[in-house]
Amino acid sequence: MVLALAFSSCTSDPSGLGKKVELPLKGNRVIHLAIQSPRTVTLRAEEQDKDPMEEISSLRFVFYGGASKDKVSHIRELTVLPSTTLSDIPLTLPAEDYRLVVIANATPSLKASTQVGSPLSMLENFTPHRASDFTTDHPLRLAMLNSQGAVEVSRTAFSSPTPSVTITLESTLARVLVYGDPTLAGGAKKGNLPPSYIITAQAKSIAALRPLALLPNGSMEVPGDGSSPEDRYPKGEYYDTWLSTPPTKTAGLLSYFDPLSVAINTIEWCAMPTSEPTSNSWKQVRGIYAKESTIPPTAYLTGTVPTVYLRYPYIPSGLTLTAKEGWLSFQGQYYTETQVKQMLQTERYPDEELKEALTRAGITSASFTKPFDKEGLAFYYMGISYYTIPIRHFDNTKAPLKNSIGRYGLVRGNEYRIHITNIQRAGSPLPAKLEDNLTPLSEEKAHHSALTLAPVITRRSDTELY
Repeated sequence: MVLALAFSSCTSDPSGLGKKVELPLKGNRVIHLAIQSPRTVTLRAEEQDKDPMEEISSLRFVFYGGASKDKVSHIRELTVLPSTTLSDIPLTLPAEDYRLVVIANATPSLKASTQVGSPLSMLENFTPHRASDFTTDHPLRLAMLNSQGAVEVSRTAFSSPTPSVTITLESTLARVLVYGDPTLAGGAKKGNLPPSYIITAQAKSIAALRPLALLPNGSMEVPGDGSSPEDRYPKGEYYDTWLSTPPTKTAGLLSYFDPLSVAINTIEWCAMPTSEPTSNSWKQVRGIYAKESTIPPTAYLTGTVPTVYLRYPYIPSGLTLTAKEGWLSFQGQYYTETQVKQMLQTERYPDEELKEALTRAGITSASFTKPFDKEGLAFYYMGISYYTIPIRHFDNTKAPLKNSIGRYGLVRGNEYRIHITNIQRAGSPLPAKLEDNLTPLSEEKAHHSALTLAPVITRRSDTELY
């Protein structure tokens, strides 16, 4: 969305706007703001088939004044209704020099950071946040802010009869879609439970106003440089630090899901559709939205790259399971949960090695309420296999090497579509522990990606799981 600001010296009554800060009209001027967009934006749509990354329900205009233009001096707010004319929004304001930040769909967290007297640094500094700090409820909306930092507004612009300032808004979050109806190798079958996914290894702290970005040629973005949003890769909180010295730990620096909590289903998973959705209903699911998480090539490690946990109901060839039944793997042999429980009850085993392993692991008939992986025994609770998928950002045309800038990561305003095409084998019975896992990232297969420009930047990749 592009916000074009037109300034005029005429007076007008900005009825219903700026109620948060009452100002006398004497000495004030009227700023006329016009909102334009290169893409279709639905305003305050109540239907569930709309895109939360593009809809606008409200606008908050935050003016930073004073000698340094680094503290909030004036706030104006507008509720966007279906009848609202966005081509000319008059706001009464003293004609001074400012820096301006515009927030669409401002959340309580963002409002708290932009009260009168608040420093601009509250939006620019890296601060611990949850993704929910940038979403509104009922209906779901995502906050949007300036795409290239606070914009300078000169007092001389107040006399301009035509738009003289342009601001591009961008979403504060990214989103990830995983979909597919993969081919299963070796006669394996898909179980009855629905495949699903979550996003882990995200940055703990982000800046509400996006930091300036690296470009594929290695140069830095400059405000107003006309660089394409598709080419930008912002520096995360630890980018420069990890560029010179790779991390020695990630605990406390990144946000992870606990593997055991993941395995016993105490969190909300996102459904994995079998085909690419043709409607926007999937975009209403909160779990698909993620915080911007970027890292330098020196830190492309298993535990630092934002990752998808995929759970898939994988049943090896030759096994038939009842509803929600699990299975056991041992030395290349597979057994249903029912078969193993019968072995334990009757003390009759197909071989001594399996018996000894079950004994060493302390497995009893009551042990099958959660997955386990010990003594060579891998129990797939309810038949679920777990896979990890590092999230690619730039495709091979912009990041052709494994150490190319921006090869991995999540960047706000981007949509990542990961198409699962093939699964070669069972995954892990438990999700991999990523926290403090500093092993080099392994690419088992190149991700063939194609970039297209949609209502948000969409990055696609096809993935086979081995």
